[in-house]
Amino acid sequence: GAAQGQLVLTNAAGDIDVSKLKGNESDGVIAYNPLNPAQMFIAANTNVEAGLYGATSINGGTNWTTVSLANLPVGAYPAVAWDGYGNLFLAYADGSFSGIDLAVSTNGGASFNVMTNYVNGLTNLATGDFALEPRIAVGTGAALGSVWVLYKDFSLAFNPLVAQGAAVTGTNSFGTFGPVEIVPGST
Repeated sequence: GAAQGQLVLTNAAGDIDVSKLKGNESDGVIAYNPLNPAQMFIAANTNVEAGLYGATSINGGTNWTTVSLANLPVGAYPAVAWDGYGNLFLAYADGSFSGIDLAVSTNGGASFNVMTNYVNGLTNLATGDFALEPRIAVGTGAALGSVWVLYKDFSLAFNPLVAQGAAVTGTNSFGTFGPVEIVPGST
């Protein structure tokens, strides 16, 4: 029994309070490395510190190490995915709720850098739009080669879900994100 609002993971050893922070964490997400399934990353909103909480495990979730996300723009509502190249992607709603920010780690989640769009610096999808609830998917195995972000863009007519994708050609090697694709029937 964990207290309400704690970031708790249950494994064979029982409940683990990953963050050990006072206060609430919410919208927790977790991903494992397909190249090494014992390597995991977890992220969540926190009201104790402005922004996101992150932690990594190298032993299947038994022990966790807090990761500093202080170099990233403040945000909320994280989504994470690990691809078969070893890229760990983190998408989240911008702190001013004006777009979706993207970051990547190539060292197992120990540190993150903003993804570079090669056109305007920080990759912020739906820049200036009120957008929330990102989800992220990547190619693994035989389907290597892309990263996709799905989010709700409240600035578009009828508030549709939209998706944007980018090519991934290796570790820390990406193309630019393509145009918005509205998910049929999502309005």
